[in-house]
Amino acid sequence: MTTLDPWQELVNGLKLAEEMEQQRPPVFKEYRLYYNDDGTIAGLWETNHPEGTNYVVLENPDMFHKTNTNLLRVVNGELKIGTIYVKVNGEWEEVTSDTNALRVEKGGAVLTVINPLPTDIRLLYKSKQGYKVVKGHAAVVLAKNETYPDIEYYERTNN
Repeated sequence: MTTLDPWQELVNGLKLAEEMEQQRPPVFKEYRLYYNDDGTIAGLWETNHPEGTNYVVLENPDMFHKTNTNLLRVVNGELKIGTIYVKVNGEWEEVTSDTNALRVEKGGAVLTVINPLPTDIRLLYKSKQGYKVVKGHAAVVLAKNETYPDIEYYERTNN
């Protein structure tokens, strides 16, 4: 009958694990950010990449994970962040903005879209009647039977 030395078994197991680790092929991860034909983001794959050539390789996937995908766009094979682009005659053009309009400039021609919405939009305004709220906290609406020491009223606009 042979007796097993637990420490020797542990050492043998660690040696075996080290040998297996050295024989394992290297793992290659390529972070591919796939995009649609219009430049919008379809998704990020690390492995098992889908077929297709509409992708850019990211060195650091944190850029994708920390950014709202609505702010990401692939333009001419390059990832753009926080910039709006549109296609004009098959070419990507940057959209610039001021307070009243959006502009696209191409070859001296300027396409301007006037912003139809005012920059100061209020759906509620202070009033002497309407919704009863805690004074200074318009989001805290009181029910009809509720009381509070300091209240004010808000009404909807007709717009």
